[in-house]
Amino acid sequence: MSTDTATARALALPEILSEVFAILHGQEDFSSLASAARANSLWFACATDILWSQVKGDAITSIANIADSRRQFYASKVEGITFDGNKRDMPTTDFPGLCFNKIKSIFFNVYWLPQGSAQLIKPYIQPSLESFVFYGEDFVDEILLELHSTCHRLQVLLIDNTEMDFRKPKLTGETLFRLISQTRTLRDLSLCCGGISDELFFCVSGLENLSALSWCVDLTPELLSRTIAQNPNHFLSLDSFSMPYALSSISVSYIATMLPHLTKINLGFGDSEYDVLTSLSTIENLTRLECLFQCNVSFSAPQLLSLKVLSKLTKLSIRIGSDFDRRDTTSPFSDAEFQELISALPGLQCLEMEFACDLTAAALLSLSACPKLDRFSMRRGLRCDLRSLLAQAGEEPLHPHLGTLYLARISTDNTDYTSISARDLACQIIRYFPKLGDFDVEDCDRRDGRVVDEFWNLVAH
Repeated sequence: MSTDTATARALALPEILSEVFAILHGQEDFSSLASAARANSLWFACATDILWSQVKGDAITSIANIADSRRQFYASKVEGITFDGNKRDMPTTDFPGLCFNKIKSIFFNVYWLPQGSAQLIKPYIQPSLESFVFYGEDFVDEILLELHSTCHRLQVLLIDNTEMDFRKPKLTGETLFRLISQTRTLRDLSLCCGGISDELFFCVSGLENLSALSWCVDLTPELLSRTIAQNPNHFLSLDSFSMPYALSSISVSYIATMLPHLTKINLGFGDSEYDVLTSLSTIENLTRLECLFQCNVSFSAPQLLSLKVLSKLTKLSIRIGSDFDRRDTTSPFSDAEFQELISALPGLQCLEMEFACDLTAAALLSLSACPKLDRFSMRRGLRCDLRSLLAQAGEEPLHPHLGTLYLARISTDNTDYTSISARDLACQIIRYFPKLGDFDVEDCDRRDGRVVDEFWNLVAH
């Protein structure tokens, strides 16, 4: 190739090469990247920058096969390391004097590894670190102290010890408090570990840059009232709040008062004594609302319809844990009320209503009010005669964009399966939901099961 062509000149610019190689990396075309690295010195520098920017543990271990004089060259290119729990990929620390001086993110999962594995993370805790994500029981104060003394740019901190006995914590509240209270750059904080206290929550409420928080310990009305009263600048930047474990329903009204500016909330409940849906409906800017109830609960129509005011929602998920969703706690929610609700939420992309109710096939017709809807799941609430519905449908698709459809049943005791085969019904489902790529029925009997099987056979071919 002539070196004077526009293409040649473009491919001699590091800025353009880096963009091209980044595309190859995003497509996981590592062999092409490796080949490009052997073209010339410029391509080598750009390609290795991309290849070594985000690596897994096995790549770090492979440094042992590189000549001593070249190891620092590659270590200095690493910006992120992921170790996902595969013992074979465990990163080694046998590199005295090696410095990962550009590393910005660490993802470590050591749940299934021997005691002491967490210590392998220490060489990668560098002043440049901005994101630290750790899953495992083997997290100790020593690592927190290292983070505290070294990482003054930390923006993301996640510690998950969910399989640990919290009665025997390996983290002390004092060390955790010291790290978080003095790390003013935190934007995203997720804690599911020992050492969490009311004082720590009160401290977290004052982090002015915090935009996302995930908490694992129940928040009492007393603590929430104190936070509201004594810290007038509480959670100034918080946009997303998650508490997926057993939050007391009595606390929700306080959370709604404390965090009226949220756009995303994900809560898990262990009781249903108080009406949480009506309280949550007062957070007017919500775009994502997710609730999981690990208890017996039924919702009244006014409670569900209170969510109509949340017109910005793109995701609405209300689920009851499978151990608690019983037919004797059916929510009285009619097809007309369902239509009234979703007609007020035209921006929905995901709708999950996993609780017992008595909606019919007519509810599927209401989905046209949400033209962007990609996922609709009512595994326990929608038992319908889908054959009769599709037989009465016109020429146009019922929903041209729906990608996922989960229902409780697609037949009733009165469904006539003698006039249509399972394959023909599956063909009709695909015709009226042409973008459907995922379809399932929760309470499959033999007839429904054949329709689901035929659907997947058709999609596969």
